[in-house]
Amino acid sequence: MNITDLTSLDRLHDIVVPDPISWWPPTLIWYVIAMLTLLVSAVAIYRFRVYWRSNAYRRAAVRELAEANSALAIGQLLRRVALSCSSRTTVAALRGAEWVDWLANRVDVPMPESVREQLIEGVYGRPSSADQLSVLRQYASDWIQRHPSSNESEA
Repeated sequence: MNITDLTSLDRLHDIVVPDPISWWPPTLIWYVIAMLTLLVSAVAIYRFRVYWRSNAYRRAAVRELAEANSALAIGQLLRRVALSCSSRTTVAALRGAEWVDWLANRVDVPMPESVREQLIEGVYGRPSSADQLSVLRQYASDWIQRHPSSNESEA
């Protein structure tokens, strides 16, 4: 045997590449990961639905607020929202300045003096100007969206 025979290019063969490793069927860990992903997704969807349903009254109140055209109507709307999120015995007994103070203490939004006056005077006060009504409507919107729910206020 000649040394040139061993290194001859005629003796070369193509490289044999092994078949790619299959991704299917997956191993047990992939089944576990898939099940955990489904479980977490199901819990997240459930919690979102509970949250969405529990805040339906807020969305309805904001829609109704857009149609309210007087301080009295806005005050009544705030009262109904407060009754839906707090105990009836507490909210129904509040009148005048106590009612307004209760509202102001439930959110971190400062209550403008014009809003305080409009809510206290209610039916008996002079008609609100468009600017005053706009300020009242904005405060009511903030209050509706930010007040604590019954679970949060009891804690």
